[in-house]
Amino acid sequence: MIIYEDSKLLVLNKPAGMPSIPLNSEETGTAVHSALAHFPGLRNIGRGGLEPGILHRLDTGTSGLLVFAKTNEYFDFLQQHWKTDRVRKWYRAICSPKQKDGSISPPDPLPPGEISFPLGHSAKSSKKMICIHNAAALRQIRGKALAAKTLIQEVKVIDEQARRLDLFIEIRTGVMHQIRCHLASVNWPIDGDLIYKGRLADRLWLHAWRIELPLLPTAHKREARLLLEARLPLSWPV
Repeated sequence: MIIYEDSKLLVLNKPAGMPSIPLNSEETGTAVHSALAHFPGLRNIGRGGLEPGILHRLDTGTSGLLVFAKTNEYFDFLQQHWKTDRVRKWYRAICSPKQKDGSISPPDPLPPGEISFPLGHSAKSSKKMICIHNAAALRQIRGKALAAKTLIQEVKVIDEQARRLDLFIEIRTGVMHQIRCHLASVNWPIDGDLIYKGRLADRLWLHAWRIELPLLPTAHKREARLLLEARLPLSWPV
């Protein structure tokens, strides 16, 4: 489960189905609990409380890389750069493209490209985001619209008969449900994503695959970087 560790950093490979953080002090079995069991000193890092040392969250159904800082100095450094291009994040997603009438379309996907519609929190449900591609969608959100950019870098047809695709994705922002909502907005919902009307599946087929982090500068290295990868789950379609 531990992908990488040094004196400043702990990176886990979170399994699908495990929450990133507890919602209250009684909850157990989260990635935070796993990190604390390995390194109790994490309790006093970053925001502390229910989120000690953790730089970001993954949805419960999403597997893959989850980053914790082991020192406050490195936590502050990473937090400062987390939503800039100095931290790069890649995901993999399995989806079954749909036509506008809801039927599954043949595996003839759009070419790789960018989805950059703003996102907003649904006024009707705290568990859903709205992709804002017109004025009507803007009226469905609460609060401000949030900038979001999702880059589809490669599309692989993995099952022509079942009409399933494996997407290689990089995100340049980190909005809640960003990949899930963006893909659904172009009729490519992720398999297992019932919130955004994806094909019924045994899990949410989204995996935090790779991350590139800047390291603290030193007198000898002004711009060192670390690239990490979480192997795809054994059940990942190939």
